[in-house]
Amino acid sequence: SYFQSELKSYLADSGIDNYLTVSGHPSWTFFTFKNTNPYSVFEVKTLYLQEILKRGILALSTVNLSYAHSKDDLKKFLEVLREVLPFIVKNIHEQTLMENLDCEPLRPLFQVR
Repeated sequence: SYFQSELKSYLADSGIDNYLTVSGHPSWTFFTFKNTNPYSVFEVKTLYLQEILKRGILALSTVNLSYAHSKDDLKKFLEVLREVLPFIVKNIHEQTLMENLDCEPLRPLFQVR
């Protein structure tokens, strides 16, 4: 799919694939964030969600595409990801991620007892 191939290519070229992998069917793409010391997956994912929502993208760490999404929609999402993902990596490297969150980090809904 256009979206997945463009995104995977960008992640590999930018080195961001060390922080995020993309998998799944082209119509149902999964973003898998990696633990990055000192931040958890949930803290990184919270910043990701916060920043894409600020830019007008309503998505989670799964992206469900349909024929209702135009190529322009996909280009806009990719453009937002090219802004947000380097911002996240910068915050990880500079250890400023937590101070850039506007909310409490996500927490797992279910926990192993």
